[in-house]
This record gives sequence, structure tokens and C-alpha cells, in this order.
Amino acid sequence: MSYLFSDYQQTRRNTKLVKYVPTTWQLNTSPAWTYVEGSRIYYTPESTDSRVIYEFYTAFSWEDVENQSDFKLQIGTTLGNITDVDPATSNQPYHLSHGGNGANYNTQLNDLVVLRYELDSWSGQKIIETHFKHRDARPYVCRLHYTRYAGTTTLQSLYNSFVLCYEID
Repeated sequence: MSYLFSDYQQTRRNTKLVKYVPTTWQLNTSPAWTYVEGSRIYYTPESTDSRVIYEFYTAFSWEDVENQSDFKLQIGTTLGNITDVDPATSNQPYHLSHGGNGANYNTQLNDLVVLRYELDSWSGQKIIETHFKHRDARPYVCRLHYTRYAGTTTLQSLYNSFVLCYEID
């Protein structure tokens, strides 16, 4: 799987992979931040001099004519103590926005979400996880961990999401 690291020239080490097998999709109809199921990892760097890479892979589909979702990363020492990685900028480096499909604005289209963050290292174990919300003032619906063919409710499947965390020099 060296292709995952092809854009880094540094040495990779201390790799941890967590796979999430959903039993149903995760629906987002709220402008409030919501934990993305399967995005959580408990990670302990080997060195405070390194950089930590967090990658999260999942699928989504939308049920309306548009989808607009924001994703952000949170980190902390306990589940009750999770905060934004960069609260000054609202930590929204990823904004997913798709219009409709052609003039007829078909619903139920799908895509893959790949989030990658480079973090300063730390000492001890921390919890890292992704949160998402639909775009403020947009009433559109987004489903995560889910794909289906446009215009059908019978051809559908769940997507096994995963988190990959590792260190680079």
C-alpha cells in the first residue's frame, strides 16, 4: 500500500488503521456539528519531534438536489475533553458542495470523502475524530457510509469507512 504515502518523502512509522463496518447510514439534517461514526482513533505518537498524519475515508450520498457539508477535526485526551484542532478558523478545511446532476437536478448521487490532516506531534495518547454538519441555512440532507444508484432505492450498499494514522519525520 505504498501508494497511500506517495506524496510524502519522509519516513512513515507507527501506523495504525481502524476499520468501521456500519450497520446503517448516518443521516445529517442539522446545522449542528455531529460526530462522524467510525472516524475516531486513539493514537500515541512515538516522538514529539515528528508530525502526525490523520486520514479518514468514507462515502456519502445526498437525498436532495444539492449537498453542502462541512467537516472538521477534533482532538483531546478524553471523550469529554475534545476540542477543535484550530478553533480560531472554525477548523473547517473541508467543504463539500455539489449541485444537481444536469438540468433535472437528480437526487441520490454519491461520492467519496477523503480527509487528510497533518498535525504537530504530542506526548501520550490522544483521541482524534471528525465531525460534520450540513451547511448553515441549507436544508439539504447528507448520508454518510452509504452509496446507491441514482433514482433507485433497491441498488444500495454501506461503505466500510476507515481511519489511518501515522507519523512522518
